[in-house]
Amino acid sequence: MKAYIGGFQGGIQGAYGFSSAVHSGGVSGDGLINIKVEGVDQFCQDLNTINRQVQHSIDVILRKAIIDQWMDLVDNNPVDTGRSRAGWIVSGGSPSTYEPPEGQGSYDVSPDQVAPPAHASIFYVVNNVEYISVLNDGHSSQAPVGCVDSAVANFQDYLQQALLELPNSDWFR
Repeated sequence: MKAYIGGFQGGIQGAYGFSSAVHSGGVSGDGLINIKVEGVDQFCQDLNTINRQVQHSIDVILRKAIIDQWMDLVDNNPVDTGRSRAGWIVSGGSPSTYEPPEGQGSYDVSPDQVAPPAHASIFYVVNNVEYISVLNDGHSSQAPVGCVDSAVANFQDYLQQALLELPNSDWFR
């Protein structure tokens, strides 16, 4: 980027290979100072590129943390038939209303349940099985009291871990 300001000449090397230079002779006859700045378009393009990279990084970090939280919830969910475990769903924009139907005998957990939607500004990890709060309160010998609460409390840790893993992540490429 170059700037020409009348009466002074100098130059500064800036970030991203841009330079700034001040050029004498830019004072008009009426005593006003004329300034000419070059390279602004390239600078704006570079800022837009950086913005896209930062937004992508934020998206990767959030998605990784959400998936880690979902895995914690599923892994620590007590299992009889698997219905409450299969009830954990990630959604974007609004909470999912999905509830695994009763009476299937056994339930599978699907990767589709954890695919955070693209470009959502709000994510939800929900379980609409009517007895999930009872399980969280410790009414199962398979899971401690607060099994859901602990996964929720760990979300900050999931974010920090995702941030640390970002430079080496295949997700980022």
